[in-house]
Amino acid sequence: MKKIKSVYVDWFAPRSSRGESFKPKKDWEIALIIRSAYFSKEINGFSPVLYCDPVTEKYYKDLGIYSCFDEVFSILPESVSEYNPSVFWAAGKFIAIDHCDSPFILMDLDLELRCKIDLSECELFCSHIESIDNNCYLFYPDPYILDKDGYFEENQIKFGNEALNTALLYFKDLNFAKEYSSLAFNYMKSIKETDSRLENNSYILLAEQRLLSEMCKIKGISPKTLISGHYLPSKSVTGEKNPPFVNSNINEISKYFLHIWGYKSELNDNHFLEIDLYRKLLTSSPLEIQEIIEKSIDSNYNFVQ
Repeated sequence: MKKIKSVYVDWFAPRSSRGESFKPKKDWEIALIIRSAYFSKEINGFSPVLYCDPVTEKYYKDLGIYSCFDEVFSILPESVSEYNPSVFWAAGKFIAIDHCDSPFILMDLDLELRCKIDLSECELFCSHIESIDNNCYLFYPDPYILDKDGYFEENQIKFGNEALNTALLYFKDLNFAKEYSSLAFNYMKSIKETDSRLENNSYILLAEQRLLSEMCKIKGISPKTLISGHYLPSKSVTGEKNPPFVNSNINEISKYFLHIWGYKSELNDNHFLEIDLYRKLLTSSPLEIQEIIEKSIDSNYNFVQ
């Protein structure tokens, strides 16, 4: 069996399409990328691979973290006209899926997995399952609102009350993976304008997480997950900082799995939290990558200043 690739995607087009200039990464982001690629290889035997655009590729080279990846594919477009990359910011993942010709697991840049996982019996493996209820309107509004031209209905996709979180995502069947990416791409291209009253992420969550759940049901696939039970995103609407999991092993898994996504707003609002997170990541890193992290941070100051 071919070595499974751990695929990371870093893409500037979503920001450039909003008129933003290239933004250097924060210290903790650099540390986390290096750690994630390292643990991916050392613990699970995956081959870390980066998909990016030319601007990002040069940045990784300048930082000195290009060599953390076994392969780098600088094939993501610098600009897009067929769909809005600022709305469909995860489209880079679909490009990577289309390009991959061997087994892979997609991994978000802001996560690390420090435990061994067994994918041998998995048709599909993801981070966790999310339950959608009537209070999920912010992130998961009625699909009809997000697909007014009926693209998914034309393709016999009917949405239920679950979504699959794709922070981690493995497909056993590459043809299924490419069918999924094709449906998502065509949906993105069908959206000519978005409703500004909706939370911006809701469009990509339909194309990425809800679509995948329904495709699994159609094909009779029971996804396996890193985190058991169900995540309740509706709790975030009521102001709870840590939306809970139900019937979950989250406390045990959190000892070996780190995903920053839900913590980013707090980090952005508090520089001291960012410094503290970076120090924890650095000091808990294996000695063989501490020097790589520190040198990369030093190189990054040339971009920040």
